[in-house]
Amino acid sequence: MSDLLDELVFPMASDIHTYHWSLVSRAAPAHEQDPYLVCALIAVESAGNPWAMRHEPHYRWVHEPLRWSKRLGISIDTERMQQRTSWGCLQVMGAVARERGCDAPYLSVLCQAPVGLEYGLRHLDWLRDEKGYRSEE
Repeated sequence: MSDLLDELVFPMASDIHTYHWSLVSRAAPAHEQDPYLVCALIAVESAGNPWAMRHEPHYRWVHEPLRWSKRLGISIDTERMQQRTSWGCLQVMGAVARERGCDAPYLSVLCQAPVGLEYGLRHLDWLRDEKGYRSEE
């Protein structure tokens, strides 16, 4: 990325944004997503912090928590809490990750940048394909 774009998209320590760029520049095109858009989302959502998380107790939509809790052997309260938390560099809601196929027992796995990026990209794919949302070319 250019130095100016670095400053605009990733106003953080260079080692962090270089790491994200190396992941995003490979993963986004595989999903037919604009890597610069994905980097901008990372900058806005978490300032590049892969360990960012926020519990949102008033988030109302959860994806089949009883089924997931039984399938994964965790309490339904834990599953509901995880689904109402946004995780990782793209702040993917746990419920969205479940809907997009994340079957890890603990959704903290979304704080691993490659994992969170994958489920964030899956959600962007869904928004593009099912809802018709497209970034400007």
